Amino acid sequence: MIELSKKFVALKLNPEDEAHPENQELQQKYKVSGYPAVVFASADGDLISNNSGYRPPVPFLQLMRQTLTEEEAFQKLIQHHQKDPQDLQTTTDLALIYIKRENLTRGQPLIDQIIEQDANNAGGYLLPIYLELGLMYLSQSKVELAESKLEQILALKLVNLDLSDLYLNLGLYYGQRADGQPDPKIFFKKAISNFETVVQKYPQSQIYEDAQLYLGITYMLQEEKQLAIGILEKLSQTAKNDDIRDRAKTVLGNLRVLPDKGVDTGKEEQVNSD
Repeated sequence: MIELSKKFVALKLNPEDEAHPENQELQQKYKVSGYPAVVFASADGDLISNNSGYRPPVPFLQLMRQTLTEEEAFQKLIQHHQKDPQDLQTTTDLALIYIKRENLTRGQPLIDQIIEQDANNAGGYLLPIYLELGLMYLSQSKVELAESKLEQILALKLVNLDLSDLYLNLGLYYGQRADGQPDPKIFFKKAISNFETVVQKYPQSQIYEDAQLYLGITYMLQEEKQLAIGILEKLSQTAKNDDIRDRAKTVLGNLRVLPDKGVDTGKEEQVNSD
C-alpha cells in the first residue's frame, strides 16, 4: 500500500473553504456533487474517474490499482498511435479516452481523422465516437450538441443499434431541469419521450427498468397520477433489480396518498440519475 501510494499525489480539498475559491472551481471541473468523493486526475489535470462515497481501505486499494492499470493502458495507446498514426482502432480507442476526460484539445484531431477515414461508419469506428461525444455534451449541459450527435447517429441507419444510454440521459437532462423553465411541461414532455423510447425500443437494455422508473416519476411530477401508478405498480412487481423494485414501491406508496391533482413536486422524489 505504501509503495502504491508513492505513485499518486494526494490532495485534500474543501470546496466550502471561502479562503480558497479555487477549490470550488476544481469541484465544478471534476463534477463532484456530493461528499466525500475521491477524484483521480492525470498529470495533465484530466479527469480519470470521480468516485463518490467513502471507500474502506481494501476497496480503495483496488480503486488505486484499477486507476494505475487504466493510466498505463492509456500511455501504451499514446505510444502505439505515435508509431502508427493511421491505425484507426488505436486512434478510436485513444479518442474515446480523451472524450471521456473532456479533453477535446487533444481529442479533436483524432476525431477529425476518424470522421475523414470512416465517414459512413463502414469500419465501425465513427459510431462510438458520436455516442461518447453525445454523453459528454450532456454532462456539460450542452443538450443541443448532444441531440445533434444523436441525429448524426440515426442518419447512419444502423440496425439493432442500442442507443438506450443516450436516450435515458437526454430524458434525465430534461426531467431534472423542467421546474426551472417558463413552461415546465415542454421539458417534461421531452423527458417522457426519451424515457418511452428506451422502454419501447430497448427492452433488452440494462437500463430498461431505470427508464420505466424515471418515466413513472415524471408522470407523477406531471400530475398524471394514474399513468404513474400503472407504470410503478407493474415495475414494483416485475423488476429484476432489487433497488429499482424497492424505489418503485416507495414512490408508489407516496403517490397513492396524493390527490389526483396538485402533486407537490417539491416534496416528492425528483427525476435523478442516482
